[in-house]
Amino acid sequence: MEISKNVKKLRKEQKLTLRELAVISGLTFSAIAQIERDDIKDPHISTVIKLARAFNISIDELIG
Repeated sequence: MEISKNVKKLRKEQKLTLRELAVISGLTFSAIAQIERDDIKDPHISTVIKLARAFNISIDELIG
């Protein structure tokens, strides 16, 4: 799963800070930072759904 790389790439492409993505997605700043650092290797499906919705992409696109 390439979610950590994809989240960071998508966030930068959309010129969002971690805090902005947290607000948009409904996730915490800390959770997003941990995902980007690959500290959370296998995020819960509800987290993946929130991130995909925040980026307006499919889950398949997000997890690569």
